[in-house]
Amino acid sequence: SGSAWLRRAAVDAAAGRDKAAAQALERSYLVAPLQTGLFRARTVFAFERWDRLTPAAREQALYHLGAELRLRGKPKRFIALANSIRNPAGRVGMALELTALGARP
Repeated sequence: SGSAWLRRAAVDAAAGRDKAAAQALERSYLVAPLQTGLFRARTVFAFERWDRLTPAAREQALYHLGAELRLRGKPKRFIALANSIRNPAGRVGMALELTALGARP
């Protein structure tokens, strides 16, 4: 399941296995591409590790972000989520993507 792969990604990340964590995150997206219930956890995980993700994992995270924004249509929620990201690369990456998607407070 998508949540099982996300848990695996978290375990790998905690053990310092960045490549394995990125691959597990990719699998989480692969088996449950737009599972709304995983959006927040996957998004926070991805953007907190943004500078350590594979290009494929980044692409999936951005796609999911755009899909959720179009579905939910509440930009303030997404902007607040971006502002909560502690990793500077991830915070900037998410903010830029939200700007590109037309999200305004």
